[in-house]
Amino acid sequence: MDDNGNMEKKNDGIGMVLFGLYIFFLLAAVVIVGRIIYIQLFYKPESVYVEKFTPASRKEVIEPERGAILAFDGKVLAASTPKYQIAMDCTVRKEEFGDLEDKDKGKKKEKEWMDKARKLADGLSGIYGDKTPEQYYRLIAEGRRNGRKYVKIGGLVDHATMKKVKALPLFEEGSYKGGIIVEKFDKRVYPYGSLARRVLGHLDDNNPNNDDVGIEGRYDHILHGKAGMEWLRKADNGEYIRDYDSTAVAVENGKDVRTTLDIEIQDIAERALKRGLEGKENVEGGCAIVMDVETGAIRAMVNLTVEEDGKARERYNYAIGRADAPGSVFKTASLMTLLEDGKTTLSDKVPTFRGKWSYRGVRLPDDPYLKDWKSDRISVREGLEISSNQVFRYLVCTGYDEKPERFVSKLYEYGLGSTFDFDLEGLATPEIPMPGAYNWSGTTLPTISYGYSVKETPLHMAMFYNAIANGGRLMKPYLVEAVEQDGKDVMKMGPQVLNGSICSESTADSLASALRSVVTDGTGKRVKNAKCPVAGKTGTARVLVQFMRNDRPVAAYQDDQGRKKHQGTFVGFFPADDPKYTAIVVVYSKLSKMNFYGGSIPADVFKEITNSIYCLSPGWGGVLEMK
Repeated sequence: MDDNGNMEKKNDGIGMVLFGLYIFFLLAAVVIVGRIIYIQLFYKPESVYVEKFTPASRKEVIEPERGAILAFDGKVLAASTPKYQIAMDCTVRKEEFGDLEDKDKGKKKEKEWMDKARKLADGLSGIYGDKTPEQYYRLIAEGRRNGRKYVKIGGLVDHATMKKVKALPLFEEGSYKGGIIVEKFDKRVYPYGSLARRVLGHLDDNNPNNDDVGIEGRYDHILHGKAGMEWLRKADNGEYIRDYDSTAVAVENGKDVRTTLDIEIQDIAERALKRGLEGKENVEGGCAIVMDVETGAIRAMVNLTVEEDGKARERYNYAIGRADAPGSVFKTASLMTLLEDGKTTLSDKVPTFRGKWSYRGVRLPDDPYLKDWKSDRISVREGLEISSNQVFRYLVCTGYDEKPERFVSKLYEYGLGSTFDFDLEGLATPEIPMPGAYNWSGTTLPTISYGYSVKETPLHMAMFYNAIANGGRLMKPYLVEAVEQDGKDVMKMGPQVLNGSICSESTADSLASALRSVVTDGTGKRVKNAKCPVAGKTGTARVLVQFMRNDRPVAAYQDDQGRKKHQGTFVGFFPADDPKYTAIVVVYSKLSKMNFYGGSIPADVFKEITNSIYCLSPGWGGVLEMK
């Protein structure tokens, strides 16, 4: 600073300028921040500007991939695979060409587009084969002339075919210039065709109806998964892309369901049952079940109905949905109770009465098997072998006349009087009348003893015989082993014991011995020469027939023309000396005057199933010695 103070004045001037700039920028910053706050919180642009400058967007629902249904060994029984539907917007660029100032140039561009369309038509005809090139070209040309924005091309194709279609002339230019529309669908595929159709269910996509059956319907909540959601915005080329500034919900694909089914055993049982049903007179249909003795796992469940063309197809689940009088296969349950309560032994002998006997003053139907029996007495084992009604109604009535509730309650302990939570919808409830109930009469006890006055599903009867093979342990039949995701168990089902001991091991052994005699010396002789020893029982029962008499509905075992219906059954287990599988075959006849027996078609089918499974299990035959 000089003596005159000039430097001080200069510094004061610079400071004032800087201070002014500071105030200016501070005010500018306040204004800018205020403007930002206003725009963020309060400003609402004119709708016309929003429409002009905001990219078009849409909400897209992402469908989950449906889980697979697997066999017990991991083979795929049902799965979803992507399929594609190709369509075309025939109007693309037409308006653009028409708006060109140079009309000749517009016509030239249009002709070039249609020339490409003709080449496209040639390619589509070669790939799809459903129309000639001229027909495809006409379809495109008419669509363009009529302003159609969606023209369906062929049917659903796989990914490889879709790529070929996208590479065709015109389509290779994309949706904006070539008009191609590609829609993706998850198509349900069943690699083994109709095999186990009533067990698996059958869908076209991931959207079952309320009446869908099988595993697909029962486990839809697990197989379906949960849909996702994302927002798409329109890009400059007219296509929609993911809008990452918007919220999205991740899709959850469905989980896999692993069943207990063995696809080879399922195929064996279906082929055997088909051969037993097709070409036979007056046969309605039937079912077959194969169970693992130790666990109760169902390895096969076949249900076939013979249709008008004579072919047997899966239409109705007889195995679980139909409960009828089982007939003589129920005698084994009566015998189990008699043995357990010490009322008889297999070697005990009872009077034959030459097949004629009365109970409580009521003459019961004659037993033709005892009319000409070799003596006036018959052993209990022989009674089971020839399937004598008289032997069992006599034993049950004399043993439980004073306490019929004891006899009936034991049947409930065997699981024959109630239903259980099964892996398929529609398991019918069995019926066994209780003493004193409205459906109990003076002849109910003797008729129950040989399988009438009761109703059982084939699955219930298979479950009961499986308990005999399993030493008295009653296992719950089941179809679903586990729920999996990415190959790992997220929910494990597995075997479940319903009753640890419905009878003693000695009783189970005695019953197995008696059932073996039925095959070797009794009504089951058709199975005698199976490749491994079988223990089993035949059963034949008449089914109630509904008809009109004097304009009134009537239910009887025979109509006024003498026609009747039958249910024939063969149920047992094999190998008899070391049971691995329990199986039941039930066949239903149509209304006719013909008789039908469980020891015929059902026994033949059972034998074929046994032989074929035996061939799959060479270890049963012992060790082969090398020479």
